[in-house]
Amino acid sequence: MTISSQDMVQQLSGQLHLVSEIAESLTLRLLALEERFHELSEKLDSVEPEQADDSDSFLLLADSSDRLVQLRGLLNEQAKDESHGEAPRLEVVIDSHVDSDNDMEAPEDFGLEQTVHVNDSQELPSECVDPDLEQSDELLSA
Repeated sequence: MTISSQDMVQQLSGQLHLVSEIAESLTLRLLALEERFHELSEKLDSVEPEQADDSDSFLLLADSSDRLVQLRGLLNEQAKDESHGEAPRLEVVIDSHVDSDNDMEAPEDFGLEQTVHVNDSQELPSECVDPDLEQSDELLSA
């Protein structure tokens, strides 16, 4: 089975023809890709000026963010000042059970507010006790 030189040339020319068709197909695809690339780059160029306007928006957002951080800092400082800035106030306490017969000096008024204390003990002050109630207590204890 020897192949004649003419058959071999014919076979090689057929393979060369297939390679040239593949090269042509690849060249057409490459040209299509180049056209598409140029179209996309033109669109990108037309969009870039709009993005420049967005950079102004980004600057405004960054400035607003900085202002918000400053405001939060001021609010935190103010809250700390209010909680720590209040010094305890001294107030004059007047005992309502002190007899008026005592020769104690009257407390000096230093311009302080008077604090009213509530008697929360179980016993009623003597001036508030109802005499009828005392009699019923005596009857109950008998």
